Amino acid sequence: QRRVHGGMQKGMLRVLKAEHIKQALTPLEVIDVNENAFIKLATKEAVVPNRLVIPLPEYQGTTLFKPAHISNGGGLGLKVVSVRPANDTRTPSLPTVPGCIMLFDEETAYPTGLLEATYLTALRTAAGSAAATRHLAKADAHVLLIMGAGAQGKAHIQLISQIRPIQQVLIWNRSFEKIDPFIKQIKIESPELQHIEFIAIESESLSSAVGRADIIVTATNASTPVLKGLDLKDGTHINAVGSYRPDMQELDEETVVRSRVFVDSADAVSAGDLAIPLNRGLIQAEHVSNDIGKLFAGMCPGRQSDQEVTLFKSVGSAVQDIATAQAVLKAAEARNLGQLIELL
Repeated sequence: QRRVHGGMQKGMLRVLKAEHIKQALTPLEVIDVNENAFIKLATKEAVVPNRLVIPLPEYQGTTLFKPAHISNGGGLGLKVVSVRPANDTRTPSLPTVPGCIMLFDEETAYPTGLLEATYLTALRTAAGSAAATRHLAKADAHVLLIMGAGAQGKAHIQLISQIRPIQQVLIWNRSFEKIDPFIKQIKIESPELQHIEFIAIESESLSSAVGRADIIVTATNASTPVLKGLDLKDGTHINAVGSYRPDMQELDEETVVRSRVFVDSADAVSAGDLAIPLNRGLIQAEHVSNDIGKLFAGMCPGRQSDQEVTLFKSVGSAVQDIATAQAVLKAAEARNLGQLIELL
């Protein structure tokens, strides 16, 4: 008879696919989990070591190992995520950013969960942005501009609409023909968003769309800016999640210069959005030193006026991955989701 600890029989591993993760938590629960994870990081109740990066140039790819521990049962685990651009050319096609998360029991170190991480990554990224939006966007913000019609864009629509009274979603994508199928898929998956007007934006209308938006999400792989600071209206809030390398830049320098900037981690400063204006001397390090977890914890001020432009620059933190995975695993145990495997 195995000893039962924390609702899990020792030696039993719960395997959760994307379909189980979608069932486990409500959107607001996911947002709260991620906000609390950032607070834990800011208050030194979480440990996030440097990620380990293994380049695999023969596949034009990279594999990253990202561990984290959150105190008091918040989660102990490792995310392994890779970039393999050629995956979508395979038959059948595979995700180009595959990943998984392994969770462990703090006390015994036995593995407790194995979670598919492609969907979970989009979910936790959007949840972090939604938490930032809750603290930084104006209360009456109702026009959302999504730049990038992919998994991140979809998750951001689904979660930000829980935080602000979104009435209109403007969607721009470099390949315009992908927008209509994207909108149709959202309407199928999220019937609760039927009251929202979705509008496809052509590139020649992007400047005007930026000027109408109260909240903007950039979720592209752009190497040259797609968002121009001169187009922004006063009071806009921006969530920039696409750029994560020094050679990637979604935001032009003017956007960063005129914004009050918050970052999810020190790694955000090495992404092109912030690194380029820093290297050019257009901003100083203090301009990009506001930690989003400290804002959530009430340790630093947020929006200073209705005219201020605010920016949350996110490159993703393992604290989000492990906190979200742990909360999903706990809910899955209670609802008996997924598959149990006797591993040990």
